[in-house]
This record gives sequence, structure tokens and C-alpha cells, in this order.
Amino acid sequence: MYHSFTFSQPSQYCRRRPKLAGHGQCGKTCADAAKVACLLCKSRPKYRQYHLCGKSCKLISSKKTPLLLEAPEGHATWDMGLSNRVHHGTLLIFMPLVQKKLDSAWKYGTKPTIKKIYKIIESKHFLQPYDRYKFVISFITVFRF
Repeated sequence: MYHSFTFSQPSQYCRRRPKLAGHGQCGKTCADAAKVACLLCKSRPKYRQYHLCGKSCKLISSKKTPLLLEAPEGHATWDMGLSNRVHHGTLLIFMPLVQKKLDSAWKYGTKPTIKKIYKIIESKHFLQPYDRYKFVISFITVFRF
């Protein structure tokens, strides 16, 4: 006799229980924990204001530089600066700081909405050519604000 089994993928945070259909997590507890999860391992809470959980993830990420880590919508990194309130008619909308900065700097045409936010992790060695370039340009060019 043939039995059909459906194997669903584990929760993206706890990785122990299967995730609910249409969601990345197994339940509300894991969904709440995932909002402050480390952007690299996604299985432990991030450490204070940093984007990673600790020394082990920092060491792993520094060996893989340059590295782009996506901050999913609803994550603490995505919602940075939610204290920026925007009044839109009678609604009070909490706008991420990144979107507010983009809107204030956008001068022409329709303002785009942010779809993804990434954390860039780089090493000092990776940034040295850019820092040298910036240093040389600072003597050549005078910026006027």
C-alpha cells in the first residue's frame, strides 16, 4: 500500500517544527522571535543594536566579506526608526527611517517605495581602496553644500 506523506520545510527561526502554510514560521512565538533574529544565522536573537547575534556570526560574516544580508520586511532592521510618524490624512503611518530619507532626498518624478533592505558587511581590507580614493579626491575636489 502506498502512503502519501507531505514533508514541509522547518520553521526559518527554530528549525524544529514545520512552518505553517504561507508563512515562514511555525507559529506566533517563532514569528515574534524572527523579527529580532540575527540576519546571518536567523536562529538566535540579534545582540542589542547590532545586526548579528554574537562573535561567532561576526567571525563567519567577516570571512565571507563583502556580504549582503537581506533584512526581511517586519524585521527590526527593516523597521529601524519607526518613531518617525507621518500623518496621511486621518491615518497615522509609521514610516521606516530609510523610506523617510529617500522621500526627502527624491527631487523629480514619482517617489519609489522601498521593496528590500540589505545590510552590507565588509572588512577593513575590502574598504581600503575606497578609503584611499576618497582621501585623494578630498584634495582635488571641494564640495559646496
